[in-house]
Amino acid sequence: MPGANFPVDWRLFLPPEWTDDPELRRRARIPQTESFQPQWKHMLDLMDSMARRTSSPAVPVVADMSDATDFSELTSQSGSVRRDFVVAVHPQQLFSGAGRVRERTFPAGARIGQRVGVGVATAGSPGAPGTQPRWSRHTAAVTGADGRFRQAQTLSTLMWQQTGGEQRAYRLFTELGPGGQPSSQLWLTNLVHHRLDELLELTRLHISSTVTADCMDGSYGLLDFAGRSFPAWHHHMTMASAAYTHMRLAHAWHPMAPLLAGQRSA
Repeated sequence: MPGANFPVDWRLFLPPEWTDDPELRRRARIPQTESFQPQWKHMLDLMDSMARRTSSPAVPVVADMSDATDFSELTSQSGSVRRDFVVAVHPQQLFSGAGRVRERTFPAGARIGQRVGVGVATAGSPGAPGTQPRWSRHTAAVTGADGRFRQAQTLSTLMWQQTGGEQRAYRLFTELGPGGQPSSQLWLTNLVHHRLDELLELTRLHISSTVTADCMDGSYGLLDFAGRSFPAWHHHMTMASAAYTHMRLAHAWHPMAPLLAGQRSA
């Protein structure tokens, strides 16, 4: 179904306090094969699982990692397995020259046309890996809620990450609001040679998946699981996914359509 999103796999994030406590594991019926995994590892597992089940060409992974502090591991591991990605990251977490996360962000009230320095603060020649990146303004064409193209103002810069003796290039970008201020969503991608309008269109996939999850929660209680066992959670997620998929396949109109249109025009 064109434009539709369907849940095909889930991962349950188990914090260390659950995986390291034998009594909690017993009560929650957590299998011995399950252990604590950071968010980036769950995402890589999902990517590998999808790749094994399809013969279609690999497509970029779009994900929201803005609440995670370990996205540098995701990007380095994704690079090693040749996965393209566009991920939302926390505005205050960028790479340092050693590949670690360091605290830098936009200055308050940054406007179009200003050069905003972020990231690496090490010696180097202008434009070389390890230098202070500078933001540049771009105009991109993106699809609006009415299906027509509109112009979007963006800020973009190149960054580098040192991983195992190898320098990898990444593009960091954000869409500017009507007042010329950067949005709260900051995107990182290894598709450094792609046009910004293509990258912005990929970020819209995150909007539709978020609306899908909201619809599943509102209509089928996706986040209302009240059980306390590992198998019961998987059963709940399977039933909610099946109910949502049946609704989407059985009805051309669906309750998420106006929500999706509103989000895309925001």
